[in-house]
Amino acid sequence: MRVAVVGRGIAGLAVAYYLRAAGADVDVFGPDLGEGDASYAAHGFSIHKGLLLPESPFFRAKMRGQALLWEWIESVEAKTGEKIPRQKGLLEPYWSHDDYQKVAQRVYRRDFTGCFRVEGVPGSPEWRSLFSQPPLGAFRYSEDYWFNPQVFLRSLESLLQKWHVKFTKVHISRVQRASAKWALKHGSDHYDDFDNVVLAAGAGCCRLLEDSGLKSLAIRESSGSVIMGSLNFLDSPTLLTRFGSGAIVGPDSRVSISKDMESSMVLEDILASSVEYFRLRKDLMATNLVKVSGTRVKSRDRIPVVGALGLDGGGSGLFVMTGLNRNGMELAPGCAMFLRSLILNERVPEAQPELAFDPNRLSIRV
Repeated sequence: MRVAVVGRGIAGLAVAYYLRAAGADVDVFGPDLGEGDASYAAHGFSIHKGLLLPESPFFRAKMRGQALLWEWIESVEAKTGEKIPRQKGLLEPYWSHDDYQKVAQRVYRRDFTGCFRVEGVPGSPEWRSLFSQPPLGAFRYSEDYWFNPQVFLRSLESLLQKWHVKFTKVHISRVQRASAKWALKHGSDHYDDFDNVVLAAGAGCCRLLEDSGLKSLAIRESSGSVIMGSLNFLDSPTLLTRFGSGAIVGPDSRVSISKDMESSMVLEDILASSVEYFRLRKDLMATNLVKVSGTRVKSRDRIPVVGALGLDGGGSGLFVMTGLNRNGMELAPGCAMFLRSLILNERVPEAQPELAFDPNRLSIRV
């Protein structure tokens, strides 16, 4: 079976990985990632803060995805021999009884309804030394983690090339049926004879479907940014998070910022605000700040868009994987395995994404 995957971000590479591992011949189409691509601006955090109880198919997929992603990173690292920077275990500090209560109420949703992977831990002397005002302690979320997404994507693409996955660095402008097969078009160039096509190009999926005269998906774009610099505690086993304002500080001094912060503050002020919030020592302030931004897509119901696109005439061989929004890294492996099951006619495991992700709930005939 020959499959074309359009998109070289985390979604496209995940689909290519799991299909190729199952024996399919895979071609990946798309230019190098750069400014504006969601995977290019990924912050690399998987943070659930101890939540164990799934509330919907979407949250069930997220929770399963946290473990799947970590296993996938380990597998790619073992297969390539390339070290992928990563760190497991997140600490959220508190400085007073009120701070403690605020975190506890948020984690437990005010009414305790089940078990959570959370434990109060005292700050170690090494950890406490990071702060100008040492915290009383911290909540520790042992299953949450950070990894360097850019290094991971480079290693993953390198592995796929060793597995004889062909990469063609072009923008695909049109997808069309050619008898019982599919063909892709880039300018005057044609790439023919594909049994299946997977559109995993983020925001480009909608434009490609519309330009091909197929379907339109009711999804919209949103932006996200990450600030990177050089903090002076990179060897510390510490992950700090601050969700209230949209900022997260990680071990390679990435700060994930919300749209409101981005529009109202300069880079230095954003990082200074985070340093002040965490009561970090001033000499830990980052230098050489760089901001990278990406465009994510989300559906009107905020649920991913993963599955086969129903076209006139029944089964089409056209699939889509998009709308992962800010959860793209976590959701990518599980959603890619789900697509592999559909494409290769495998039994879909019960734990994988359900019909709630069906793209046809959002499709509009052009």
